[in-house]
Amino acid sequence: MRKNHGVLVHKSCENDQFLEIRDNGDHRSLYFDSGYLQGQMSLSTPESLVVSYTWYMLTALLLSPEPQKILVLGIGAGSFIRFFRHHFPNCVIDAVDNSATVIRAAEKFFRISQSQNLSIFCNDGYRFLEKTHGNNYDIILVDAFDAKGMAPTIYDAPCLARMAEKLSPKGIISFNFWSSDTARLQQIKRLLANQFQGNIYLPVPDRANIVGLAMASEIPWSKICRKKAALRIYTRKYGFNFGKIIQVAKQNNFTFAQKLTSALKPFHGK
Repeated sequence: MRKNHGVLVHKSCENDQFLEIRDNGDHRSLYFDSGYLQGQMSLSTPESLVVSYTWYMLTALLLSPEPQKILVLGIGAGSFIRFFRHHFPNCVIDAVDNSATVIRAAEKFFRISQSQNLSIFCNDGYRFLEKTHGNNYDIILVDAFDAKGMAPTIYDAPCLARMAEKLSPKGIISFNFWSSDTARLQQIKRLLANQFQGNIYLPVPDRANIVGLAMASEIPWSKICRKKAALRIYTRKYGFNFGKIIQVAKQNNFTFAQKLTSALKPFHGK
């Protein structure tokens, strides 16, 4: 989504990185020099997720409903940080961004601040993972972009291997892919298939984003394809339509036989 003509709140250019923040009604938006939206916040309900691809990334909550420790690679406008601090106030969050400019903007304009349960690191995500110890992240959210697109060190084999090492035994990684380079996207899918046993992909309707979920074991579809009543509870709790997301998941990942079976007898997760 290219930027609109809202009220200019802030503009900066540091170390050849152009950054702009604009308000339009209730929405505050972050843009890089490409002019494409990098993140957005509701001024009245800052904990809510505004941009639709973030909803699809949090399909991860169906697989890890009570995360204790979360890693965010790519802070942007801080959407995931605000969401998890609101809904999971006791969880520990490590948030990493390679740009001090972005971090300062998140702290000054998007209500992000370090606390006992939130640690912010200005570092390349891959270098951060090389230095961290343990394998206890329940959810890793990868939304690492610069003005040119997906951060090259993050969406690459060595970094994916480090992410796999840092996951808890049933942890899940959620990726945001956004690129017009089809060959690059196919390469990333091959890298994920080599590194993780379970992979699914969710093309976000009406956007160029594709969300990928990866974990060490096979994807437990019984946890994703829950009863409609359970999905409605998630929808009311978090503010976005899990039922629609699951439809996209089935359409783009089920074989014909699975789709037929699902239509005749839906999965019923506990």
